[in-house]
Amino acid sequence: HLRRARVLIMGGNQDQGIASLKKLMLNVAAMNREQIDRLMQVLFDLQAIEKHREAIELFSMLERRQGDIQLRREILYWMADSYKALGEHQTAARIYLKSAILPGMKAMDPWAQTARYHAADELVKAGMQDDARFQYNLLLKVTKDPSRRTVIRNRLQQIWLAPVP
Repeated sequence: HLRRARVLIMGGNQDQGIASLKKLMLNVAAMNREQIDRLMQVLFDLQAIEKHREAIELFSMLERRQGDIQLRREILYWMADSYKALGEHQTAARIYLKSAILPGMKAMDPWAQTARYHAADELVKAGMQDDARFQYNLLLKVTKDPSRRTVIRNRLQQIWLAPVP
């Protein structure tokens, strides 16, 4: 079913392929990690062809079925990427942050740092400079890499120098 859906999507029959994916998601009780990885590759294909709403819906269906926190974090992150592509910056920021803090509010592992960084970027685009500044400052406290620290400082400086709307 998954192979068929991918062929349909990449062959130009996106609606049929998406319907096939939804049917698969509704009819398969459980998937192992390998099957989930294959499904996610097809969802990445949807993102590549700009079918972000459909990808979000399917990522959401997949995320609700997961007990594995790291897998849920990954799914949320990719879902946020689709919201970002749609220009829904506030929603993208919220989903990136959810990915970052799923294991706990103070999570600052590499995954959380990356998700927080993207959330901060989206918060800036959403006009939420104070919230973005907060996230960048949190990142500065834990980031050791000098080049990453420079990038974060530059982002903070851009916020300070940007005209107030």
